[in-house]
Amino acid sequence: MTSVPSGGKWDAVMPQVIADYRADMTWAAISRKYGIPEGSIASLLARHGVVPDRKPPEERPEQAIVRLYVTERMSIRAIARRFKTSINTVRAVLLKADVKPRPPGRPRW
Repeated sequence: MTSVPSGGKWDAVMPQVIADYRADMTWAAISRKYGIPEGSIASLLARHGVVPDRKPPEERPEQAIVRLYVTERMSIRAIARRFKTSINTVRAVLLKADVKPRPPGRPRW
């Protein structure tokens, strides 16, 4: 076994993290369970001698559409342009995800 540098913030929980990872727990679940940022899990595993053999899941187009509309506050028209699809398709994705549409037009301040 190789020597692992000590003093890391999550070194105390790494044996459990490694066991959970090897038991096919997702990075998101590991992140929630231990409070480790999802983006740090691969480097922490590598630092502890575990070669990460899974990529983090990619965001599905439907998830991206909802995120862009809700979090980034992009317009439906801009999202449709980005995905090279119709406005109606974007609206359908938002409705299916139970996202309440914003009123049309520019925000009134």
